[in-house]
Amino acid sequence: MVPVRGPNGEIDCYKFIGIQPGSVYTSLGFQVGDCLKAVNGEKIDSPAKAMEMYNSLKNSPNIKILMTRDGREQESDYTVK
Repeated sequence: MVPVRGPNGEIDCYKFIGIQPGSVYTSLGFQVGDCLKAVNGEKIDSPAKAMEMYNSLKNSPNIKILMTRDGREQESDYTVK
């Protein structure tokens, strides 16, 4: 993943530039080029925030993800079993 900056220079999202086949990301339906914007309503605007969110989600039963695919925002809900 690489950060994508908006016109104001702030991080807008994190773009998948490669996804390991069989990874959790492919299981969740992510594709190369998808841009992750927010998790559970919290914008991911720094590498530190991305790591913080990743660590907090390890024990979360529900995850809501906002991303951009092909220029369109999409929101997906996941239940972790």
